[in-house]
Parts: sequence; structure tokens; C-alpha cells
Amino acid sequence: MNEVLKVKNLTKTYLKKKEKIVILDHVNYQFNAGIFYCVNGKSGAGKTTLVEILGLLKCYDAGQLIIDNQEISKLNSKQKSILRNKKIGFVFQSFYLIPTMTALENVMLPAYLDRTKTKKEIKEKALALLKNMDLKDR
Repeated sequence: MNEVLKVKNLTKTYLKKKEKIVILDHVNYQFNAGIFYCVNGKSGAGKTTLVEILGLLKCYDAGQLIIDNQEISKLNSKQKSILRNKKIGFVFQSFYLIPTMTALENVMLPAYLDRTKTKKEIKEKALALLKNMDLKDR
């Protein structure tokens, strides 16, 4: 299988009233291309924190996060933004859509920021994504 993301000894802690709370404690996992993964567990177990770290939305304290053979800790914030735009997709519980835009326009927006595809290519890809998610009529 083609490994696309790997975490090695990933650790995340928070301070709460001077008490150190360990949210992720040396997590190790390998994610392969073409497979859907589900993160589940009880409330407060660190699911959201893990997904935010994997999506480069939150920093971790220790360990390694490797995406497409790139060690993330070596990237600056601009490089992380570029990687996030090109390699990572999000489906949030809260939609975070721009209310003045259509669903199609919301899906197309990240591709416009990349600036490597034509408007026609972006629209075709966005329509295909909406169709695959059974949201084409939105």
C-alpha cells in the first residue's frame, strides 16, 4: 500500500490550571492511500485534536508528522498552507461555508487559491466532487 501520512510518537498536552493534561500520548499510525479511516472514541479522548493536527490546523508538542514523505516540523507556516491546500481536504461538522456563495463556489474556492488549473478544470472537478458526495443539487 502507498503510505500518505504517518505519525510517530505524536504527543499533545494542554495546561489547565497549571495541570498538564496529556491529550495524545505517543500515538503511532500509518495511513495509506485509497482507504477511508474513522476516528472514534469517547468524548474528550483527543479525536478532534488528532484530526486537527493531521490537517495541519493545530501544532503538536512532540513526535513526528510525515505527509508524503515530508516531515512537517521542518516546514514554515507558508509551506504548511501550501501543503494543506494541495493535499488535505476537510469535511467539518459545522459547515464553515461562505453564505453568499453557492455550494459549487464554496467547493471551487480552494482550487482558485492554488492557481494551477483553469476555471473550467476547477468547475469540472468541483461538480464531480459534489456529485460523488450526492450534493450536486445543492
